[in-house]
Amino acid sequence: MIHEVIIRQADRCFYFISSAVSNSDETAWANQGDDGLGVWQHTVHMIDTLRFYCSRDALKEYTWKNPFGLNYEQHDADPPAMSDVLQYAQVSKEHVSQLITDHAQDMLSKEETCPWVGSTYLDRLIYVIRHTTHHVGSLNSVLKKHKCQVVRQDR
Repeated sequence: MIHEVIIRQADRCFYFISSAVSNSDETAWANQGDDGLGVWQHTVHMIDTLRFYCSRDALKEYTWKNPFGLNYEQHDADPPAMSDVLQYAQVSKEHVSQLITDHAQDMLSKEETCPWVGSTYLDRLIYVIRHTTHHVGSLNSVLKKHKCQVVRQDR
């Protein structure tokens, strides 16, 4: 079924997130890249975005930018521990898989939750996977700048 394909692709997003955290050193973790964000900010944003867009009624039921009591868009915020982000990623991976499974029958139903990404739940899911892939590029820029191993896309 289509939701199983989406779950496999979402799982790959979480693999990229975990790889970025594991490949990071303390300098890359805390310091900013060319876009002003460090590895921790990109990874927490990616997790938060996956959770948001996979929520059934995202605009009504989701609170942004506070998984660790931090605003990850604030450039001088102290980063959370890498181990905390890895744990949050694992919990979020399971949560996202369950959200997608719970709404499998609604994949193609018309909705107006996030009209900027399309008119169906499936549109939202595809969008968030594309969005995450965009951030992998940004993450790799930060990792490379700090001479850390980049995240390898699967081919």
